[in-house]
Amino acid sequence: MQINLSELISKEGKILEIEAVYEPEVFRTKLGDYPIVKKDPIQLRFTNLGEKRILLEAVISISLLFPCDRCLEEVQKDFHIEVEREFDMKLSDTERIEALDETNFISGNNLDVDAFVYGEILLNLPMKVLCRKDCKGICNRCGTNLNYGTCNCDTTELDPRMAKIRDIFETQIMEYFKESVAKDGDTLSRFCNALKKGEEKSVEDIFESYLKKTISIRDTFVRKTLKENFYHGILLGILGVKEEWGVFSNQETGDGYSDILIETENSEMAILIELKYANDGNLDQACERALKQIEEKRYDGELRENGINKILKYGIACYMKRCKVKLADE
Repeated sequence: MQINLSELISKEGKILEIEAVYEPEVFRTKLGDYPIVKKDPIQLRFTNLGEKRILLEAVISISLLFPCDRCLEEVQKDFHIEVEREFDMKLSDTERIEALDETNFISGNNLDVDAFVYGEILLNLPMKVLCRKDCKGICNRCGTNLNYGTCNCDTTELDPRMAKIRDIFETQIMEYFKESVAKDGDTLSRFCNALKKGEEKSVEDIFESYLKKTISIRDTFVRKTLKENFYHGILLGILGVKEEWGVFSNQETGDGYSDILIETENSEMAILIELKYANDGNLDQACERALKQIEEKRYDGELRENGINKILKYGIACYMKRCKVKLADE
């Protein structure tokens, strides 16, 4: 669906509200195609801020089917995405490319709803999908779903059918990651352990040190609306070293969607992380906003109802290569 913004652009202060339909029935990516099983009309609100700058506010509610990463059973994931983006309609298509403007959903005075929604869903895709936290996966020989029973396969030797995949992993993927893992594996494990122990100063020191070592200031020059996503992605990558943890991004909990929810091994405890980008450089204030959001949205409510009483709540604020970490009082 294309929305023509010509009339909106012509009058400063003008507001345009539209309900639009995301037309695709399947969400297609390079990693796979995911059926769309539910989608509400997209709520769009455009405001002319003057000088041809447009503020777009949108609410996207959609549900996709993903295969479980362990047993391949289908899992429905629900997304509720609230977006606030500002863009300059004075720029030509060529100028947008030269300025590295990522509003690829705008051409001339037209906005492509499908392209806009696709990009927002892509940013919010989960890193890992499990049908349940303790999913046992499938037998790599006979394909039995081990959640429903056992098999008699001999697991002492690798299935020959998997040998080629193993060789590719060892010779290519591991070669690519070998230096990074050797260099940072211990550091990232210490970060996760400090996170679990509630050692906020250690978490802050390790994370800031990691930022200073792995990113450049140029990396942080993403649009304001994507800055939190940038650091959010780094955190998710770090947490990926703890394979026994359940790490969930933008998980519905309480009265909203927490940035990162972690359930440690055996669900003995949970960790809630709310991340903010300190646009003005005031890291302390941004941390307080993050912790306040956790409390106001009652992110821990459902966890406590499910019997998880040990819950650590972190507010993390970032600004370029600096960060601040605060742990809520018990």
